[in-house]
Amino acid sequence: MRIRGVIALLILLSLVIPVGAQTVEEPTPQAGDRDVGVVPLPVFGYSQDTGALFGGAAFIFWQPLTNVTSTTNNTLSVVGFYGTRRVVGFPLSLTLNLADGLYRPELGFFIGRAPSDFYGIGPDSELDDEEVYTAFTMDAEAAFLFRLRQGLYAGPVVNWIYQDVVETEGDGILETRDITGDDRIRSAGAGARVDWDTREPQLYPFSGHLLRVSTVGHPGGIASHDGYTVASLDYRQFFNPWGRHVFALQGRTDLAFGDTPLHYLPYLGGSSALRGYPEGRYRDDVAVQGQLEYRFPLVWRFGGVVFGAAGQVAPSIAELEAADLPLAGGLGLRFAVNTEENINIRIDFAFTREGTGFYVNLREAF
Repeated sequence: MRIRGVIALLILLSLVIPVGAQTVEEPTPQAGDRDVGVVPLPVFGYSQDTGALFGGAAFIFWQPLTNVTSTTNNTLSVVGFYGTRRVVGFPLSLTLNLADGLYRPELGFFIGRAPSDFYGIGPDSELDDEEVYTAFTMDAEAAFLFRLRQGLYAGPVVNWIYQDVVETEGDGILETRDITGDDRIRSAGAGARVDWDTREPQLYPFSGHLLRVSTVGHPGGIASHDGYTVASLDYRQFFNPWGRHVFALQGRTDLAFGDTPLHYLPYLGGSSALRGYPEGRYRDDVAVQGQLEYRFPLVWRFGGVVFGAAGQVAPSIAELEAADLPLAGGLGLRFAVNTEENINIRIDFAFTREGTGFYVNLREAF
């Protein structure tokens, strides 16, 4: 299992309570007037990568004194979870909103242990070559974003990674070949990120777009690799033709250059993109993928989704091929646990040429 996918999914839960709790009673906040709260919530879910997932979360939110017109709170989320596939993890996420949103520092930390599936590297990897490795992971990432204009943020990013592969299959590829990251890695990196976000509303967009571009370089030398760089471009667009019907489109490209550790290679599969394929089913230095969803109301708090996706991996952009693309599609059912903020329980059934997938979680796939 690729643990960062779980981190991102669980940390997104921190948006559920703060948005609904944002209130500003005075035009100019005074000391002692801040909106402060602590909210406990259960964590649950299911995927073929984690098994059944259980846990709990605590969210702390408070209104910044430096904000006069903004109602966006500072948030701190602490989560603990366990998956029946021997997954255990503790993510922490902190987001600050300073000077009416002019500055947005973010911090994420994770410590945990989880199994991951490895099928080889490249577009021709076979499902029958699956082997499982288990890794203990600690990583941290910090960003300091500056608002350039409404909805447009940019700033530096730094991260630190420690990972120890504590268990592999005795006769598998990871034991018999020299692959970076098949044992233990230590790495620190720095780079930059740009976010252009016009989505409305943020939690369940009916319109607008998100464009996120990031790149982080990890120099070699004192690290346990010869140096590598990872970059990504993620674009999402939302259309609302009528009523509560939404068309959602996402295109994403991930690139890796240099001696990239196995666990941090671009990949396809998982609960958020190319659903139906196991997380990390395809890995290589380049991964390109796209997906489309049609979201529509049913009755009462229930809604439906139809989705389709395609992707490809390759050693370089020039070597990407359209032949034999991994394809996925499926149907989903939604139940709104919060009708004001459109927070849904997500149940997806996905189909691929290699099998099916079943997912239960909170929030949309993208």
